[in-house]
Amino acid sequence: MSEHVTQRVTASIFSAGIAFLKRVGVREGDTVVDFGARVGHYTVPAAAIVGPKGKVYAFDKNAAALTELMQRTSTSIADRIVTVHTRGETELDRPRCIGRRMSFL
Repeated sequence: MSEHVTQRVTASIFSAGIAFLKRVGVREGDTVVDFGARVGHYTVPAAAIVGPKGKVYAFDKNAAALTELMQRTSTSIADRIVTVHTRGETELDRPRCIGRRMSFL
């Protein structure tokens, strides 16, 4: 696939992710948890929506996918994303999140 086609597909996926996440209620300042984040089809758009006051936690059992996610992420939003490598099972420390609006993907 040519670089131009790859960029257009990536932009299309990003736009679709933004539209979907806004429809389900993700908004600026939110904390988003993306289970099975893979390469970030929802993680990256979520980071764009939540803005500098929000945070996106990207959970996946595939460390290579999480590495690719961060390599593909613009430096302007990378600080909003926290990758978490798991064995496929995760427990969240809910008390640290109390008082923040959260969305689970």
